[in-house]
Amino acid sequence: MAGKIFAIGGMYDPEAGQRLFGRFVSLTGKDRPVVAYLGTASGDRYSGIEAFLWLSYRAGAVPLVVPLFQRTPDLREVFGDVDAVFVGGGNTYSMLAVWRAYGLDRILRDLYERGIPLGGVSAGAICWFEYALTDSWANRLEVIEGLGFVEGGAVPHYSLEKDRRPYTHRYILEGRMPFAYAIEDGVGVLFVDGKPSEVYAAVNGGKAYVVRKKDKVVEEKALKM
Repeated sequence: MAGKIFAIGGMYDPEAGQRLFGRFVSLTGKDRPVVAYLGTASGDRYSGIEAFLWLSYRAGAVPLVVPLFQRTPDLREVFGDVDAVFVGGGNTYSMLAVWRAYGLDRILRDLYERGIPLGGVSAGAICWFEYALTDSWANRLEVIEGLGFVEGGAVPHYSLEKDRRPYTHRYILEGRMPFAYAIEDGVGVLFVDGKPSEVYAAVNGGKAYVVRKKDKVVEEKALKM
């Protein structure tokens, strides 16, 4: 089965967010898919759960919220019969630490290899890559190791937040990321078996880029497909 990752740069616009989530749900190929939600990056904050429930209702999905900051369920059992997994935004570094402590990284890898669509927004978009540019620390943007399902790095909020582009260029020049997919808010990129397959722009002019070093300078190219 083909592994599918749908990485969304940001969902600041509610209508764009609804379209992006709808596209993600459609990857299941089912009329009433069970979509699991992980709000770990925000500490299972209720506002994130509430937004997910609303999006699921609008998309015709059956929501399954999986909390990790209450008494944690048997995760292999919980994820044994889901059709997709969607991950919310927040602190990427803390989220990955919690997932690894519970062995959820291995469970998600199994789902990916079974062809279950995985995706999310912001932290939930960049966690799937080898490297992620995150603002998990209050005073800086930093590169961390992600789950490694997709080669290269990932950057959300690429045009909305002014520091994202210069830090991306800096870390690529320093060799801390070999290259990166930089995704604007209102845009989702579908990766199939680790390769970009579709750019879904839910806002006018929304783009995603491949950023890499070439001849000692940074080259930025818009993804077109």
